[in-house]
Parts: sequence; structure tokens; C-alpha cells
Amino acid sequence: MDKVTLHTLGPTNTNCEAAAKYYLDKNNLDGEIILYETLESAVDIVANDKDALLLTCIVYPKLNKLVFDNLEKLKLVDCFIFNTFEMVLSTKKEVELSAISTIISHPAPTPLINKFGKEFLWQIVTAKLQNGVSMKNLMLALQQFPLLNFII
Repeated sequence: MDKVTLHTLGPTNTNCEAAAKYYLDKNNLDGEIILYETLESAVDIVANDKDALLLTCIVYPKLNKLVFDNLEKLKLVDCFIFNTFEMVLSTKKEVELSAISTIISHPAPTPLINKFGKEFLWQIVTAKLQNGVSMKNLMLALQQFPLLNFII
């Protein structure tokens, strides 16, 4: 492999993109990183490109299905440990946890909220939202509302 294409989850500036950059650097690989809304959407592209790699993480909610549905197409070539970003519950300063009723999150970290011992309304979002709105723009918009809270 002279130049690789590393396919992983987006959006930009998240754990998977950081891990992809780390992997390229650690292995002295020249490569491009392509981000996806789901890993499943990258499988056929990776399977048909000898210079492509699919980077996933152990906590990907559908990892078991991704692996076992694609045993004929993909093979495990490497495994590494990468320290991820801390998960943050973010809200306006004046909002107390007791006032939070809705949390907007990517699917993967939602189990972390259970430790708060409170029921929340959930809105699950992925890297590519409706009408081309990015996660970054969504988070910026949410900061304008005092009772909408989100995990980043």
C-alpha cells in the first residue's frame, strides 16, 4: 500500500477521525480519511479497493452485525488502542441537571446518561442530519436554547 484511504465514522473533529489520523501517523502511512454517517455505508467501497481500510471502534453499536455480515468481504488486519475524547454533557451555565428534559446525542454514548438516575427524552442524531445540517451547526444552534441539552 503506497497511499491508503481510511474510511471511518464522521463527523469531523470526533474520536474516529482523530483515531484515523493517529493510525496513519503511527504506521507512517500516506493517506486520506473519508468520513461516513455509518460504517455500513463504507463496507462495499472498502471491499472493492485494495488500498482502502475501514476503521471502527469497539463501542460501535452495530459492530457485531457489521463484522459478521461482512466476513466474506472484509478481514481484520490490525488492532490498536487510542484514548478517546472525554464525553461531555453540555448545557448553558444557568441550567441545572434537574431542569434537563431532552438530550440530543449520537447513539454510541447514550448509555453513559443512565448514571444520572433520571429519565430523559432522547433525540438520536448521526453525522449527517436532515437537509445537510452538520453536527457542528446543530450544536451551535442548540446553544441558543436554554433547555435543550446535548452530549458532545
